[in-house]
Amino acid sequence: IRCYDECVQVDLQQNPSVSIAIQDQRKLKMAQVLYKGGEQGSAITVIQDVLSRGEDNPFGLLLYAQAAWDQGHLKAAIEVTMKGLVLDTENKQIRLQLATFVKGNCNFLLEIFSHVKSIDEGGDIKSAIGTAQALAFLATVIKDHGAIDECIQVYERVVELAPNSASYCLNLMHAYELQLKYDL
Repeated sequence: IRCYDECVQVDLQQNPSVSIAIQDQRKLKMAQVLYKGGEQGSAITVIQDVLSRGEDNPFGLLLYAQAAWDQGHLKAAIEVTMKGLVLDTENKQIRLQLATFVKGNCNFLLEIFSHVKSIDEGGDIKSAIGTAQALAFLATVIKDHGAIDECIQVYERVVELAPNSASYCLNLMHAYELQLKYDL
């Protein structure tokens, strides 16, 4: 593993014109190897170094979220995964990771948004609608990866936040149908 790190450093020295983004991707690949090789502390240090330049690297966020998850920081792992999803909404790895993390742990996802109140709870309409939109997107992502019970929990909150949306109500009913059809 140390040899791999030295190879990456030599390559970076020989090709100094390589962009920071490419260097960061190489470092993250190295971190991934370190992590899988049992050097979690070293890997996390490398990931944090890359992310210290800005949390705009979906792959870095994916790796960091996995490390957080493995260390029992479930809510933080879900939050970091969502940051990665915002940066790359079509990334299949990030979508799968979010669904995997939320399955059986939906309370952490809902807790992240718990500060937003519905109109009936005394909240403002813009916050409620905006949060409903975000949660509806997340519900779809997790549903697409088989987290039907969790999708239902999220859509139930979406409908509380935006009770006048026929679309959200239909999506909730569809999730209930899936649950009944597949006896999940």
